[in-house]
Amino acid sequence: VAWKSGVPSTAEVFASFSVIASLVSIFSEIPDLLQNGSELKISVGRIGAFLSQRFSTENHLPLRDTSIEIEIAAADFSRPEKNLAEAAPLALKNVNLKVPVGSCVAVVGSIGSGKSTLLRALLGEMVLRRGTAVIPHPVSFAPQVPWNQNASVTDNIVFQLASDEHLLQRVVQASALETDLSQWPAGFNTEVGERGINLSGGQKQRLALARTAYTSLKENVGCVVWDDPFSALDEQVASHVFEQLLQGELQGKTRVFSTHRIDFALRADWIVVMDEGRIVEQGSPALLLQASGPFARMHDLHQKTRGHELQTMPPDQNVTAGLPTTSQSGKLTTEE
Repeated sequence: VAWKSGVPSTAEVFASFSVIASLVSIFSEIPDLLQNGSELKISVGRIGAFLSQRFSTENHLPLRDTSIEIEIAAADFSRPEKNLAEAAPLALKNVNLKVPVGSCVAVVGSIGSGKSTLLRALLGEMVLRRGTAVIPHPVSFAPQVPWNQNASVTDNIVFQLASDEHLLQRVVQASALETDLSQWPAGFNTEVGERGINLSGGQKQRLALARTAYTSLKENVGCVVWDDPFSALDEQVASHVFEQLLQGELQGKTRVFSTHRIDFALRADWIVVMDEGRIVEQGSPALLLQASGPFARMHDLHQKTRGHELQTMPPDQNVTAGLPTTSQSGKLTTEE
């Protein structure tokens, strides 16, 4: 008002700037409030959609044979749909899979072949349309896109469980995180940013794998499922994690992992080959190579592109060597 009626005084000028400065601090928070409100709306919508999904135990049989961890027979699966009145298209068709307790299973196939979808079925996140399925519970799971919370490194690994210093050190060593911890200024107390923003892709992946291993060993979870765990790791680190964590600390657990790394698949006990939502071939590494089917062709292509020799396991060392190898035609390709 004073500015319109004439030249303002010094006191009026300072008072005006004080009011403007106060308003700036208030209005500067509006973008953050809008972002938080948007995230809240999306989160509430996702939670509501998850809680409204139909959960059915139909055709999910009780475990009869304690030596078998996973048993799926002639099963079709579809993805959960919001509109229950409409039948969702089948994502997995005619799945037949039997996994003994303590075995290591590699799921391979091209992009979009159904590897992650099969793992989701093992987690009980797919709708069983036909057939029967005995799936493990509980399961220690590491997704393809790693998730980390805004907390210390220790809290990200231990999560809500009781802290075990000896077990924590073992898991960190097997996950190849020791070098990273020595470089971080606060070590185990280093704060991980929201969604792991201050970590590299490989560090986020190994932190998530360490959490699944710690949970599995601490809570005695019998089954571990990893979705493409080595995609963000370099050659040396991936080999260390595979040998020390998957085949080392987690030895004796039932381990199912999807991968594009044929060299790692060859060191598993059992290989499942996916294509267009179907299991087109499965068997021990040595038997699949002898069968000259889809996996053998993938192996030959891998040898040409990578240019080094791949190692296979002898048939007598496979814990599931008694199971038949099947092809897309449904005929046995090896002796039962």
